[in-house]
Amino acid sequence: MRKYSIIGCCSARGQPGPPGARLSLIFAIPDHILISLGDFLSGGTQGALSGRPFHKISHSDAEVGEPSPCPSPAERGDSQWRRHLAGDFSIPLGEGWGEGFRILRLTKQSFHAEPPRCIVDASLNGSEFMARTDVFLCELCPKGCRITEGQSGDCKSRIVVDGELRAVTYGRPCTLHIDPIEKKPLFHFLPGTSILSLATAGCNLHCKFCQNWTISQAAPEDLRTMDLPPEKVVQVAQAQRCLSIAYTYTEPVVFYEYVLDTSTLARQQGLRNVTVTAGSINRKPMEMLCSVVDASNTDLKAFSDTFYRELCDSTLKPVLDGMVVMKEHGVWLEITNLVVPTFNDDLDMIRKMCRWILANLGADTPLHFSRFHPMYKLRNLPPTPVDTLMNARKEALDIGLRYVYVGNVLGSGAEHTCCPSDGTLLIKRLGHSILENNLVDGKCPKCGSKIPGIWSHDAQRS
Repeated sequence: MRKYSIIGCCSARGQPGPPGARLSLIFAIPDHILISLGDFLSGGTQGALSGRPFHKISHSDAEVGEPSPCPSPAERGDSQWRRHLAGDFSIPLGEGWGEGFRILRLTKQSFHAEPPRCIVDASLNGSEFMARTDVFLCELCPKGCRITEGQSGDCKSRIVVDGELRAVTYGRPCTLHIDPIEKKPLFHFLPGTSILSLATAGCNLHCKFCQNWTISQAAPEDLRTMDLPPEKVVQVAQAQRCLSIAYTYTEPVVFYEYVLDTSTLARQQGLRNVTVTAGSINRKPMEMLCSVVDASNTDLKAFSDTFYRELCDSTLKPVLDGMVVMKEHGVWLEITNLVVPTFNDDLDMIRKMCRWILANLGADTPLHFSRFHPMYKLRNLPPTPVDTLMNARKEALDIGLRYVYVGNVLGSGAEHTCCPSDGTLLIKRLGHSILENNLVDGKCPKCGSKIPGIWSHDAQRS
């Protein structure tokens, strides 16, 4: 919920009203506004109006446009995932509110990560409260930010400009690198190949342990960027002989239109697409993205909604739902769980997570337990003990997951891929390097078992 308060009033003669005078507005669902008449002092004579019932006011709610199957690159960041909410409403307040009072200023009270204010004009005329709204509801991710002209949503990258909700980072990446595919990490997808990796500013999560916080938590105007529209990204990938493009480092959800347009062009040129994501996105945009994405590594931060709310400013369920959608649409999925000491290293929680993965995504879904290093707002914690990671891996294997790895621990031996049938070493790794690849046409050379994954560029997506 997002709560807005009108604080302070004055009489027609300009004299301030009593301290603490307020009228609270709570946005509960897209097409209604709940008005709480609480603790409003009328001219200092009527006392506090406490315990008054809620008034539910219908609100005009016009949807602007339907999502098209694929946005045109010419749109340059115009967001299709929005509804335009605009309208006027008034509320009779009854007797005893005082004549001639007017509202001095509108402020916010935070229940959660707040978008900018939604009320653009408000007044108190006699015993009637009047307000006007003109906002865009962003429908891309579960936060559902309501954004007014010139303001941004929670991710800082989606802004209303000239009456349109736009992704202002479209075609403006703040970083561009060529990485080994193993760095994503993806261990069952084109091993040993290079991948062009890019990101724009912003994120719809605010993880206290984010390793890329200098760009994920930055506003677009605070970073140096390059002019790289989708067609140029594809050209760079081809010139550097990369077989795939990764949308990574920050959060591809918040530069969704750029990802979708670039991925569409990349597919046409025979390139693969990869997202490295926290996965907090609504179902419809996720389904559209799955039509052009080949593989994803999703960060499953913890199997706890409390963890998500307190450490990431997000929620768990949309992430779980998104992974199921990817699986349903044939996207190759791998999962990373960063094990943060004292927060999500409880083995009971890890067992529950692994059982959910087994039941909903399958035993062949690779799981990477990654070592935490002190970062951003959690610099007071130690690195994850290696024994904790190895114990988590053992639990996952015992539950029935077949491909479980440990990351950020060089030379642990838990970064190799082995045949689950006979234990044959299939791919030997050291960090992000491939030392041996013994697979034969994606199969174990000893027993012939087919190993799940995308092992060649010509392989068809399931």
